[in-house]
Amino acid sequence: MTPVSPFLGKVKTPSGATAVQIVAKVGRTNRVIEHLGSAHTPDESALEELAAFEVNVLAPNALSSRS
Repeated sequence: MTPVSPFLGKVKTPSGATAVQIVAKVGRTNRVIEHLGSAHTPDESALEELAAFEVNVLAPNALSSRS
């Protein structure tokens, strides 16, 4: 199966932080491609979302080369 194009995923961690990740759906499961970091405030979360956007726009082939 070929993965769907990567998207931004956010999950709450047990400590209450928000983990920001680049995720691809493969079949029926979500596969974390890159963990960008954990944000403890909304401002940190926004910065990590911006980093994810930059990764997808400036270096889209960098993610597709990972397996």
